[in-house]
Amino acid sequence: MGLLQILLILVWAPTAALIAFVLTSWLGHGAQAIWNAVTRVQADERSTWPLLLGGVAALAGMVGAVITFPNQAVMRHAFDKLLGYGSTRVEITLRQDDAATRQALVQTLHPFMEIGGREIRYRISTRHGSHTETDEVPSYYRFENRRLEIATGGIVSSDRLSVMQPGFKALVQFPTVAAIDASVAATVRLGKARIAVEMLPRTAMLVHGDAAKDLPSLLRPAAPARCHLEVQALFSTDAFRLLMFAGRVSGEVQIHAGPDTALRDTQYPLVGMGLVPGSNGRSVKELETDATRIYGVLRLLPPGLNPDVMDCDTALGRMSDPALMAAAMLSTFPGLQGRVNGIEITPSGSFSPWHNRGWTAVPPGTRAQGGTRAEAGTRSCSQEQYRHTRARLAMVEERCMERDPQAGGAACARVRERLDWSRAELARCTGRSVP
Repeated sequence: MGLLQILLILVWAPTAALIAFVLTSWLGHGAQAIWNAVTRVQADERSTWPLLLGGVAALAGMVGAVITFPNQAVMRHAFDKLLGYGSTRVEITLRQDDAATRQALVQTLHPFMEIGGREIRYRISTRHGSHTETDEVPSYYRFENRRLEIATGGIVSSDRLSVMQPGFKALVQFPTVAAIDASVAATVRLGKARIAVEMLPRTAMLVHGDAAKDLPSLLRPAAPARCHLEVQALFSTDAFRLLMFAGRVSGEVQIHAGPDTALRDTQYPLVGMGLVPGSNGRSVKELETDATRIYGVLRLLPPGLNPDVMDCDTALGRMSDPALMAAAMLSTFPGLQGRVNGIEITPSGSFSPWHNRGWTAVPPGTRAQGGTRAEAGTRSCSQEQYRHTRARLAMVEERCMERDPQAGGAACARVRERLDWSRAELARCTGRSVP
């Protein structure tokens, strides 16, 4: 039990006892007066039973105040609500403010709001043992002036925001699937070989390294990159064996974009290929109207993304083509089609649901209920600071002289690139230069 909690109990318990004594005594005297008036019995001024009843109530009130006094975690939550706490604010402007749009946005963003909760934990140790006192700060949302406003229970890391912000911005530019090219001609370059394909931008997906574990062992790639864009394409059946055993490859994809294409980038590094499994156990999906064409997968890196230097969680969404980003968002969340008109994210700011009205709480979920546990914290830029610290430690471990560009070999060059990137990300987050 903390010192502040003891002081508050010493103040609150006598106060509760006094309130219980005064209220019970007053009610007792009132009941006695009514009884005497009904029975027409002269009042006994020396009667003490109302005072005795008040004393019993005071003792019960004091004991109840001590037993029911909130623990340290609940007190911390209450003080945070009173004074305001760090929160990530998200404001999404709606194209139309109707019940269907509101339901679609709340359903889509419910996992994010669960993740945005914050858990308050206090470890209490006594001579009889130890226990943990916990309380949860939920995320809140409300609809106001054609906007969905979200205030998380803590500060959400940049890893969680890195896909959300560019994804919703892409939906502003490409609100529906019809705004994205259904197909574009492209050429796959593998060494001296050239393979003509028809790329399907609407099938784009953002894939991280762990997603490969979900694939069948026969089709699982040899982890060509920690993260990449995955886009389906139509190949000739002549490429079946190549796609079957390609896995990790190194090449290039050149998109032949016309003047009306929605794609921004036209040249991608190719890091892998594979087959799209067909239905009913077939090894490959064929084009229904043309049996000589099969579906394959192109695994691409956005131009400029180096997964060995940059952090995939942060860089992949930000550096991807907005058209492909919108396609990935719409294929994952089809309910967002034609509903988003803008987004603004404030990574860190003060918030309290007591200072504003109309908020709806979204408590953090539990794994047993199929929800997502709270992940938000109390410090901004903590992930960026951690990556920068790890990069500096790597410089020491590899015995690289940071100020000497000639020191070390290829390993030092890569570590130095990692350090420069982490320094730039930390500066981007804090808004000031990092030494």
